[in-house]
Amino acid sequence: MAKLTTTPRSTVATLQQDNPVVLSCKTNKPDTILSWAFNDRTNIIFSGYTVKERYPVLMNREAGEFNISLSSLDASYAGRYTCLEPGTMKSASAQLTILGMLRVFSNKKRMLVIKIGRYARSISTYNRPTSGTQAVLLLPISCVKAMR
Repeated sequence: MAKLTTTPRSTVATLQQDNPVVLSCKTNKPDTILSWAFNDRTNIIFSGYTVKERYPVLMNREAGEFNISLSSLDASYAGRYTCLEPGTMKSASAQLTILGMLRVFSNKKRMLVIKIGRYARSISTYNRPTSGTQAVLLLPISCVKAMR
C-alpha cells in the first residue's frame, strides 16, 4: 500500500528572497503520481502534469518524488499546500507564510499610509503632525491582504 514518506513542512519566506521555497512530497510506491492542491483540495495545481504554470513541480517518478519549487514570491503564494496520494487519498499539508516589508509613513495630507509591496492604502487621518515619519515592520502578508 502506498504511503507518503516525505511530507511538506510549513515554511516562512520573504518577498523577493533569493532562494526558492521547495515543498517536498514523496511516496514509497515508485511510479505513483502525486497531486498538489493550493488552499483547498479542489484547487489542483499539479496532477501528473503542470496544471498551473506558476507552480513548477520537480519530479522524479521513479523515486516517487514530487516537489514544488516556488521563486519570485509575492503575497499570492501564501496559503496551504496539500500533497495527495490519489490511490489511498492520503494527504499532507503545509502552510506557506510570506513576510513582506510593511512601510508606514505620513504624507502631507496627514493620512497614515501603509504600503506592502506594490499595494498601498491610506487608512485614517490622525491628529499628531509628523514630518516624514517612516517605520518598517515585517508582518505576514495574510494579516494585510484585506488592504488590496
